[in-house]
Amino acid sequence: GTLTSGALIGSEHCPPQLLDFATRVVTGYLQAEAASVREAAALACCTVLNAFTHDGATLSMTDVMGAQLSSLLNRMLTIVLTEPVAAIRAATLRALGPTL
Repeated sequence: GTLTSGALIGSEHCPPQLLDFATRVVTGYLQAEAASVREAAALACCTVLNAFTHDGATLSMTDVMGAQLSSLLNRMLTIVLTEPVAAIRAATLRALGPTL
């Protein structure tokens, strides 16, 4: 899907509304019954996190955006630790990448 493509990497392609959307809407799907939906939501959130933390993009962030990033990262780390499906835990950890 669009949120999981690499096209978002680089702050010039990431409007602040995308971070808000991921934080408010996409994270709701992390609790879905279907494992495939939970995985897609986690990977989309990781893509957004990577896009907003790529190449020093965090230097121009507002406090609100920083709080949203922190919240989203905490949610992803919770998935890595508590998701019942091991493949989703592993995919989420890989998607966070070495910078996060």
